[in-house]
Amino acid sequence: MRLFLIMITAVAVASTIPMAGCATPSAGIDHPSVISKQKLGAVKSGASQEDVVLALGEPESRLVADDGETLFFKDVNLDSVWVQFGKDGKVTSWKWSE
Repeated sequence: MRLFLIMITAVAVASTIPMAGCATPSAGIDHPSVISKQKLGAVKSGASQEDVVLALGEPESRLVADDGETLFFKDVNLDSVWVQFGKDGKVTSWKWSE
């Protein structure tokens, strides 16, 4: 019985170790690719595409349309931001999904 309890405890401890890599910024980890509220401050109506890319880094993807362009950003925590730009290259809208 004692051996069984030791084995169960060992399995429980070992199964939590991989979770350590799933930490979020709220855990105090600062990684350059994390989309923080501070970085999102640069994403506001009228901001230039250059300012947004400077704040958030290179986008995961770009979608070009007749009325402008949409950039998609994703971080290590799988938080994401869609930023829409008008023909003038300025932010028209954005959506953050954490």
